[in-house]
Amino acid sequence: LPVAREDTDLWPVFTMPDYARFAAALAPVVEQALRPIRTVRGVVTRLALVRLPGGAVIAPHVDAHAMAERAHRVHVPLSATPSVEYKIDGRKYSMQPGYAYDFNNRRRHSVRNKGRRERVNLFVDYYPNPGIVVRNPLQLTMPIYAPATPLAA
Repeated sequence: LPVAREDTDLWPVFTMPDYARFAAALAPVVEQALRPIRTVRGVVTRLALVRLPGGAVIAPHVDAHAMAERAHRVHVPLSATPSVEYKIDGRKYSMQPGYAYDFNNRRRHSVRNKGRRERVNLFVDYYPNPGIVVRNPLQLTMPIYAPATPLAA
């Protein structure tokens, strides 16, 4: 079950208990990656460690969910894998550890791992302007107050 909830104009964002196991290592990385785009009311909507095995391909696609229209998708490479090729709008890119990459995932993009080693990235989805939250006063299952998630300060 979630340990914290933060409401946005689209849907609630939950902090899961497993985050506490990794917070000491992840929070400083996330804070540094978001520093250039941080806003007062911004919300981290998703953190994910994503592994792409050697030889794997993520076919060209456009992220179509509602949050993709509003949130930044920041990639933080955690592995040095020069054989990984990213394409965004047909242009090739590589990502290096020690840097954070913010790109518009509403553009057509793909990934190809041409090597044998797996690629590991930290995905940070950040919603800089969560809008006004309007609660239904008749919905009794929704708590009136829930503390902000640890990264949303």
